[in-house]
Amino acid sequence: MPLLTVKDVAAELRLHEKTVLRMLRDGAADRKNTGKLHGFKLGGKGPWKVRPSELERFVQANAVLGIEGEGE
Repeated sequence: MPLLTVKDVAAELRLHEKTVLRMLRDGAADRKNTGKLHGFKLGGKGPWKVRPSELERFVQANAVLGIEGEGE
């Protein structure tokens, strides 16, 4: 399955792309927090990428909290 872009994740979660970027930066700073969205940059550079399995894990982890897809 191909990697997801920020635009893909934003569309799936019905959030603004800037919100997804902020979430990815927060997740990179706190890798131990399972409630955060974790992504990566290929070679440490370029645009953020998210594995589809990571997006699914994030949605499941946050569905209990009722924050998935609240949108902006």
